[in-house]
Amino acid sequence: PQPPPPPPPGIGPKIKPNKPKRSPRLKMKALYWNRIIIPTFKEDPSREETVWDTITETKFDEAAFEKIFGQNLQEVKERRNYQKEKAKETKRITLLDSKRYNSVAFLMAKLPSVPKIRSLLLSLAPSYELPLDLLLELQKALPTPAEIKALQDIDNPSI
Repeated sequence: PQPPPPPPPGIGPKIKPNKPKRSPRLKMKALYWNRIIIPTFKEDPSREETVWDTITETKFDEAAFEKIFGQNLQEVKERRNYQKEKAKETKRITLLDSKRYNSVAFLMAKLPSVPKIRSLLLSLAPSYELPLDLLLELQKALPTPAEIKALQDIDNPSI
């Protein structure tokens, strides 16, 4: 006969940490982990003894540990202030709605470079690099008077 299955989580006996809680002098850097509390062999003699029951805790230099893993509060404050200032500086201005922006960006990806387009248009020679349908798309993508006005307002230093 097999032993009965273990009880569901939370129903069995409460397991208490077997080491005292440490309270460092500094706030420590975040460590994203879940603490696992293993009952000692003395608390639960029904389980087999493991290596964790035989290991003794070693002494270590807590001051050095805090120096390595402690948060430098001044550095944290400076980083937060820098991020706030950067958020204020980089105010994003949008002139085009997203649909119009995407269509213009897609068209620009299909076109050759601006100097190349200029030389092709000035030469007036038929070219496979700038077919008629692409020229018609380019004409549709020209800025509207409202977009030109919005751009001129942005360039105006009085704003």
